Parts: sequence; structure tokens; C-alpha cells
Amino acid sequence: MFGLRRQSLSVFVLLVLLLASCQNELLTEINQYYQKNVTDEELRPLELNQSGLAIGDLSLRTVLPGGKLITWDTTEHGGIDSLGALVQPSFGNSDITADIIALIQYKNGRTTEHRYTITVPAMAANDVQAVATASAVLRVGYQPGDSFSSVTQNLSLLTTGLHGTTINWDASRLSTVTDSGVVSRPSFTEGSQTGFLRATVSRGAESVVLDFPQTILALSPTDLESVTAAASALTIGYQTGDTASSVTGNLSLPVTGLYETLVSWDARGLSSVTDAGVVTRPSFSSGHESGTLIASVSKGSETATMNFTLTIIKRAITDQESVVAASASVAIGYQSGDSASSVTGNLTLPTTGLHGTTLSWDASALSSVDNSGTVTRPSYSSGNESGNLVVTVSKGSEIQRRNFSITVLRRALTDAESVQLVVNDIASYVDVEDGDSLSRITQNITLKTVGDYGTTISWNTDGHSNIGSGGTVSRESQLWWLPAETNIQGILVATVTKNTATQNVNVGAIVRSETVISAPQPTGFRTTVNGRGGITYRYLRFNYTGDFESFSDYHIEYRVRTGSFHGAWQRLNSYSRRELNRNTSNVGFGWTTAALASGSYQFRVRYVRNSQTGPWAETVVYSSF
Repeated sequence: MFGLRRQSLSVFVLLVLLLASCQNELLTEINQYYQKNVTDEELRPLELNQSGLAIGDLSLRTVLPGGKLITWDTTEHGGIDSLGALVQPSFGNSDITADIIALIQYKNGRTTEHRYTITVPAMAANDVQAVATASAVLRVGYQPGDSFSSVTQNLSLLTTGLHGTTINWDASRLSTVTDSGVVSRPSFTEGSQTGFLRATVSRGAESVVLDFPQTILALSPTDLESVTAAASALTIGYQTGDTASSVTGNLSLPVTGLYETLVSWDARGLSSVTDAGVVTRPSFSSGHESGTLIASVSKGSETATMNFTLTIIKRAITDQESVVAASASVAIGYQSGDSASSVTGNLTLPTTGLHGTTLSWDASALSSVDNSGTVTRPSYSSGNESGNLVVTVSKGSEIQRRNFSITVLRRALTDAESVQLVVNDIASYVDVEDGDSLSRITQNITLKTVGDYGTTISWNTDGHSNIGSGGTVSRESQLWWLPAETNIQGILVATVTKNTATQNVNVGAIVRSETVISAPQPTGFRTTVNGRGGITYRYLRFNYTGDFESFSDYHIEYRVRTGSFHGAWQRLNSYSRRELNRNTSNVGFGWTTAALASGSYQFRVRYVRNSQTGPWAETVVYSSF
């Protein structure tokens, strides 16, 4: 007997069933040739199931009743050996099919051979192997025409796999798919959705997670979605080298768009472009033109617009435009700190301008500047010089001129110029009081010793008898009737100096004599009655002003005449001269009505001082009293 070998997994041996007819034939043959019956139990060496699979190792008998000997062999030693031990293929390998050969030897020496065909199956999968194998072959099922990158219909998702495995699906990473594979496609606007389905394959305690990428295609666009998407995708065709910001040639404007849309164009925002895209570039002087080209995209009743901002580049410049542009851009170069209104150094006058123009300069209006820009500043006394520099801009036969107004500043003062300026204005360095002037001095004067421009002034007053060295003035006394020539004239000599430069200048001055008494002015008649004797008097008073050395030395004397005023001047009484009154500044004369009756009279008065008499004052006429 052979020992029984046990494997970790159940071993099934596939044995070709011996047909009953074959067994009967064998028994008949044995009985016929060897005259000895062999029972079924004696001959049958294998325990078979209904499917021809052996159960466990083979039990191969080597002796049959009647002394018959049996030896065994196999055609496939990889699955069974001559002793009947089964060698089962590991999981994943193919089953092994083999013949078991029984060689029966009778006592008479004759032999007969019997064959039994069996199949030795591979080992069954364990949990790890089952999960791995099922995972390797797991696939998502698609509808005809679909694939993982283009899903439009529901998916077929298996829930059981090979070797008794279980499959669970998780579609949480795809909002458009359920765990059972039902697909709800996103809208066109939402766009196709890409994500993955997660499958968990498990058996027993073992499991494997698999991710299956999927792209769920969006639905076809509606008319509104079509025009919106087509407008966004719309482009303009430019000539080689052109762009939206630099257009020089015609534009290619499509009339159809994505998703069977129609496109129309509106170029009203650009005067240099037609609706068909024909471009007429603006002139150089007009400059580049920027504006908006509007595309209207339509499908059905839906319309969307798309704006394109374009810049149409100006044409090349003409000679005439060149000189105009160059003239406007011409600039004079000034020394540091100089400007057009304050030129102290040479000027930089360019001889070439923009766009290949030529520049020439004319400085004939300025004596201090030549045509090359060399500056010779005027003297201080000549003053600043202002005038125009003229530039002529030319190109080809085109010419344009432009004026530049500049001021060349005079040079700084020399010492001699400083002295001369003060000499020229020497009178301003003599300060007189309000109401006075150099031709009418009545009060002390101030002789300035510091001049402008850093000069000093010294004064010599020897040429004027009434002005002292400090400007002190002494006036001559003068009565009101003395002639004007009694005023004192003289010369003040000023010496103006700055460093080594010096110059003398004479200043004429007249000191006005002082009027000590003004001309007497009548104030009118006054009639009074003297209480002593009731005599009526007429009085005529005169006011006066002045600075009297002694009032007792001055008198006022009157004369009067009557009638047609052609008569002799006379006194009316012995009181024809009155001493001036220091306190009242007026004096009066009185007459009785007998001496000065009613009528018309002419009076005149004069001052008397010792033996000096002044002229008669202005005639005063009184009448009808």
C-alpha cells in the first residue's frame, strides 16, 4: 500500500471514468486468457467522484486475489508518481492531465495493461491571491462608443469578482456619476468633468483599492451657450507681423464661428477700418488710431458680442509732416542754470532735427548772440537784451520757421559802472523832509554816505554857505515882501567810491529864506457904540502870522480912499499906524462915523519896521455901510 499524502488545500484528481463496458471487456479478456475471474473491487484502484476527479492521494494495490501482481506507472510525473502520490500545481499554474497505467501480471507469466486518465487541478486561490487576481482583471464596463476618456452613458460596474471576491464602488469624486454607475452629464457651460471611480476588491480580511480615471463629457451647447463660447473663441486674422496693438494691413474677419454660429462685424469705432476689415492707415500727423471692433455672434434667437481693441498704425511721415513735427520738437540747449528768460552762457543750437530734417539758425535780431549760439553778454549799463532766435527746418522742398524768444542777461557790474550808477542818481542820496526838495530846502537834510552797489559817498559842503557838513541847514530871515532871489543857492560835492573807482559829482541846492511875517489879511468891519458919550465907531481888523524877533518893532499902517477910487490915499485920523499885538496876532483900526461915513471905501495896509517899510498889501474894498 502507498501512504496517503495530504496537501494544505484539497486535492482533486481528475480521472477519466472507466466506462462500464470497458470494465466488462477487461474482465472478459482476463477470464478468457487467464481463466481466472477478477472482480470489480479487485481491479478498481481509484476512488473517483462523478466528475472524474480523484479525492486525495491514489491508493494503488500491488496484489490482486489469485496471486496476480500489479505494477503502476504514469505518463506525467509532474502531477502523480508511480506510488500514487499527487503533486498539485500551485495557484496560477495550469491543471495537469496524466494517464495512470496498471500492468497486471498473471501467474502464467502473461500480462495485461489498463490505463486510467486523470486530471490534477491547480491549487485554489487564497484570500490574497483571490483579491490580487480579481483586481488585475477588473474593468469598468462602457456603452458602445464610450471609453474612459469619453463617457456619455451609464457605466457597468461589477459587484462580484473572480474567486468569490466582492467589489464595492465609490463615485464621490465624480459628481456626475452614482456609485451604481448612473451617469448625469454636465451642461456645456459646466464643461466635461474628469475624476475617478474607486473600486474596493475584497475577500476575507484582504482588500485592494483601485482608481479608474473617467471623463464625463459635457452635453452639447444650447444656442445661448453656443454664441457665448463662440464669441470667446473668436479671433481676428492679422497680416504677417501685425498684432492687435500694431495693425498695418487688412484684417481677416470670420463670418462663421464655433457651433454653427454666424458672425457679423461693426467697425464704427475705427474710422480707418471698414466692417469688412479693409484698413486705410491714418496720416502721420493724425497719429495712430485706437478703437474697438465689435463682433456679433448669433445662433437662432441668441446673440453675443465680443469687443476687440485695435491700434491702426499711422502711415510713414511725409516731408511736410517731417518739418512740422521737427519744428515742434526743436529745443535750444542752455548752460546749467540758464533758461530762455535768463541766458548767461553759450547756446547749443542743433543743426539736425527729427525725421531727417536740417536746421539752420538766424540770430540777427540779437546783437549778443551769433548764428552758432555764441553769447557775448551786454554790459551792465546796456541792460539785458531780449529778442528772437529763428530756426529754419527743412526737408526736401518743405520749409518751416520757428521763433525762440530769449533774454541775454547783462554782465555783472564793474566798480566803475557801480560808481557811475550812483553818480547818475546822486540826488536820491540826499534826503529832504516832506514838502522840501533840493530846489526848496527849509529844514535839515541827510547826506547818505553808503551808496548802492557797494559804493561809499563822502560829501563836501564848502560850496554852500547855508548847509553844514552834516546836512545842517541855516535859513536867512525874509519878510514876505522881499524878492525870491534872497533864497541862498550853493553846491554840494559828492565823492562816490568803490575800490579803486572814484568820481566826483556836484549837487545843486537852494535854501529858502525864512518868511518871518505873513501879509496882513482883513477880517471885516465891526460897528460899536462907545458907552462914554454914545459915539459910534467903525473898526477894521487885520490878521497876521510870523516869527517876530520883537513885536514892538513892527507896525501896520493903513491908507484909505473913497469915491471912484481914483482919489488920493489918506489917513482919516492920527491913528494910522498900529503896533503888532503879540497875543492876538491881529490889529484893528477905528473911525468915528463922522470920519468914515456910509459909502464905498478902498483900504490898503503895509508893515513898517523902524525905517523899513514894506509894500502895500492887496487892496480891500468895502462898500454900502
